[in-house]
Amino acid sequence: MVNLELFRLLFFENSFTTSHTTLLFLFLGALLILSVVYFFLASRTTLKRTLLYFLYCSWMKGSDVYLHILNSVLFFALDIIMPLVIHGFRFCVPRLTIL
Repeated sequence: MVNLELFRLLFFENSFTTSHTTLLFLFLGALLILSVVYFFLASRTTLKRTLLYFLYCSWMKGSDVYLHILNSVLFFALDIIMPLVIHGFRFCVPRLTIL
């Protein structure tokens, strides 16, 4: 079990850490919004089934709900980011080999 006093001292007493904690929560919120938007816009049903599977497993287990939701959000964020990285790599490598 997490000691709440230690958590408060680590994250809310120091203004430097508080700003980084706020940025972390904003980043996770942005990932959540992107994954929800992508969920409704995705044409691939396997991704929707995967998200529903994670949510179903987290609901049935009753514990680690937030961990499963975070895993599904990160899964969809990687599903958005990795094709961009791969296409960027394909775009840059031929130009580098020409030089």
